[in-house]
Amino acid sequence: MTVRPGEYPIEIRAGQSYRKTFTWYPGTTVVNGVYTLGTPADLTGASAILRAKVSSDSPSAFLELTTENGGIALGGAAGTITLTISKTATALMTKNGLYELRITYANGLTDWLFFGSLTVIRGAT
Repeated sequence: MTVRPGEYPIEIRAGQSYRKTFTWYPGTTVVNGVYTLGTPADLTGASAILRAKVSSDSPSAFLELTTENGGIALGGAAGTITLTISKTATALMTKNGLYELRITYANGLTDWLFFGSLTVIRGAT
């Protein structure tokens, strides 16, 4: 999935592994409603964090994925970002909420990439 800054909903099925890969294009431009992709971001040496909360003013996150805890893998010069949640972890998820994903580049600059709703879909049985 090609990503531009903005809002993207995430749906997670409880009890199933979740894995999604995005490619970050920070130089995307829009002219007359037409998107033109730039070069993929070089994420070499970068770190990332995704936090999900019940609401924007909640004091703590119910989900936190990072490059340090293995929930996010960055693809260096290819600009890819892979989010991974184990089926064991998704089985324990009972809350819906809002999330945001931030990248901190090797030079210390930070980008707020995207945000949106996070919905946990539970089976009927």
